[in-house]
Amino acid sequence: MATYLDRHALLADSNFDKRIQIAMMVSAFAIINEGAVPGHVRRMQWVQRVVRDAVKTPRRLIALMILLDPAIDGTSSDLTLQARVDSLISEFITIELENG
Repeated sequence: MATYLDRHALLADSNFDKRIQIAMMVSAFAIINEGAVPGHVRRMQWVQRVVRDAVKTPRRLIALMILLDPAIDGTSSDLTLQARVDSLISEFITIELENG
């Protein structure tokens, strides 16, 4: 299990950041191709934010949330990261839908 210092170090790790960025893009493109699902318009707005990535805020937020999971560290597989990113994106979209 990664210590808090290990997790904090990952925030500055450019390779970890790049992996999160790719995982977010994979999720974004899955949303683009998902078809008609409840909240699709709002989900597409989120995709636009990710793709635009004018600031690192969405990716940084996802990275921070992922690092709160004690099972995640710098050696976690791409599949593990992708599953966690997909889950977090769905949670964030649900929150945005509920809060309008």
